[in-house]
Amino acid sequence: MTAVRVGVRSGQALLVVLGAAALGLVLAAAIGVLGPVAALVPVAIVACCWLFWHPVTTLALLFATTVLIEGQPDVWPIALDGWYGSLGPTPLDYPDVLVVLLLGWVIHDRVTSRTPGPGFGPLALPMSLLAVALAFGLVTGYLGASNMVDLVGSARVVGLFLVLPPVTAAVLHRHERVRAAIGFAFVLVAARGAIALFAVLSGRTGEARYGGVAGAEASTFYEPTMNFLMVVVLLGITVALLRKVPVPRWVLVAGPILLVTVVLSYRRSFWIAVVLGLALVLVVATGRRGRPWLVLGAAAVALSLYLALSVGGTTDTTNPVLTRAESLSPSKLTQSSGDRYRLDEQRNVLAELRDHPFTGLGLGVPWAIRYPLSENHVGGQLYTHVTPLWYWLKLGPLGVAAYLWLWGTAVLTAYRVWRRGRDPRVRTVALALAAGYLGLMVAELTGPFTGIDVRITLVVAMTFGWLIAAWAGSSSEASAPESAQRTAGEPLTVR
Repeated sequence: MTAVRVGVRSGQALLVVLGAAALGLVLAAAIGVLGPVAALVPVAIVACCWLFWHPVTTLALLFATTVLIEGQPDVWPIALDGWYGSLGPTPLDYPDVLVVLLLGWVIHDRVTSRTPGPGFGPLALPMSLLAVALAFGLVTGYLGASNMVDLVGSARVVGLFLVLPPVTAAVLHRHERVRAAIGFAFVLVAARGAIALFAVLSGRTGEARYGGVAGAEASTFYEPTMNFLMVVVLLGITVALLRKVPVPRWVLVAGPILLVTVVLSYRRSFWIAVVLGLALVLVVATGRRGRPWLVLGAAAVALSLYLALSVGGTTDTTNPVLTRAESLSPSKLTQSSGDRYRLDEQRNVLAELRDHPFTGLGLGVPWAIRYPLSENHVGGQLYTHVTPLWYWLKLGPLGVAAYLWLWGTAVLTAYRVWRRGRDPRVRTVALALAAGYLGLMVAELTGPFTGIDVRITLVVAMTFGWLIAAWAGSSSEASAPESAQRTAGEPLTVR
């Protein structure tokens, strides 16, 4: 390492001293105005510089914090107030800072490197339509009765879908971390699931919000992020067992733990997602062909859609699993105020869509309460519990078209990686993602998830990026000579 020399005679030493003195004065003034927290600014600058030049670590940190840190302060064990809140006067939060650092590195790498990255891959066209719909929703909301804070905040979450997938793909593809990312994600999800199960068994979940009785929203996870990840991991373990892909023993031990944790989440929509995903991977992973198996797969999808549209979601009924399972009966749908609220909300939202079918309301514009609601939620008029309707309501018809196109392309891309990939572990995760995506689409008929909730949007966008990188790798393998494919594929076999 070459040492940096400062010329004394040329006046460089004097400039260094004056610069240090000026920095000290600025820091002292900042501490006087902002308090002791200003002393952390130099540390933050150094940390950001280090993270900029280490994108793999930055991406891992973004995924880990999203998995470990809950967005609600009353959910045990880890919830940091302000982690997903705005940083000072800016609309950015801490995850956004990590995304900006990753984006900066990708731009720098693209300018300085002659090797093109994977870009948006197969998701390019639906992503382009989503970008157009986002611009349309911004203009419509700005011209409408929107609040600037809500307008920018909503656009920021949707924008993660446009930025994070190509950024994640570029980092994983450039550093060849597609396979390593699988183990890292599995460890985090398994650990988080075990922590949640321990929290339930030890009684350390958040206190009930309904008259001192443990409610569904005080179970293992209040938010859907971990439920989606646990479903994907469970499906991945199932595929590995069906295809006889060797996996570490701790993964097999983690499977039952995650299954119990999903059950104890009391989220009926993700119970449906598990059943649907298992039915799909059983059909695909076993290699069964023919009309009966196609009928079975179609029946599983149809049944899941029916249950989600009629009885899915999270309510404030009592927590025991049998009680939650009994609430899947349509005859008991109106016995819960939470379920009644969803019906009332849907009635109001559909009325808005009938009045604004071609434009929607725009981002940041609340829907009007035309029909009485059984419950009142702070900010509840800015979102809907049916995610596709939210895209139509906020981004217009282009928004819901982009939503359906994007999810359909993601599922198809995952299936193609499963069919074309050489690495058995990558293929296994690709099929698990395909089934998990379909399950999440069904769950989103009952809850405001991707594009609305920050955490699950971050996670899904990163899985999209992983999928793009895996697709780029499988495409390069498919274009290589057969002998080279065998040589390159042998070391990737899981032992």
